Amino acid sequence: MVQIKHSDMIKRIIIYMFAIIICFPVLLPAENYVGIGAHLGFHHNVGNLDSQYADIEIDPQNNYFLGFSFKTNFLFLFARFGADTTFLINRSETLESSGEIASAKIHYISLPLFVGLNYKVLDLGNFYMGPGLSYFVARGHISSASPGLSDDVSATGWGFGFTAGIEYNLALKLDFYFEWEYLNGKSEPVLQGSSAYNWKDLYVDFTGHRLMLGVRYYLL
Repeated sequence: MVQIKHSDMIKRIIIYMFAIIICFPVLLPAENYVGIGAHLGFHHNVGNLDSQYADIEIDPQNNYFLGFSFKTNFLFLFARFGADTTFLINRSETLESSGEIASAKIHYISLPLFVGLNYKVLDLGNFYMGPGLSYFVARGHISSASPGLSDDVSATGWGFGFTAGIEYNLALKLDFYFEWEYLNGKSEPVLQGSSAYNWKDLYVDFTGHRLMLGVRYYLL
């Protein structure tokens, strides 16, 4: 099976999106300038425990999140920043008894900032995409399969990635939006694994895809 690295995938997405802009002359500069939005989102495989320890099999953690964002448009450019806070749907659990960590649950706050290209698509709405970064503040609990490792953890870290979104006009100055984010980042080690299991120090991995739906009202 051919595996595609995250960096290669992001490069391909960027190339495809720029091709869309070049090939469709109906794209025009966005007209709304300053908007505030609220959204509901979903993040699969929070913590990426299986990426840290490839020899284990897990039932991945899923979180939903609530957030708000400010988006400013100027000609063909946009800047979007905001805050998201996550809530647990199900924790991550290892599916084999030989693993040292039995389960993990992570909550985090994300403060993302993205900048890039923003276009009006006919009279339907806007399409935007661009790179960015986010600062994460996380807390959680790690449960051990053996005594002496279960503990509460907290961590911070930076993530870097890309976003793309579509805004659909619902009414004058009111838009519905769908947005995808990919961010790659992790914290410093937060918990030391036992050498008996050949585990590395555990860190909080913020890497992943995030999908969100929301509404945005343009003040100007």
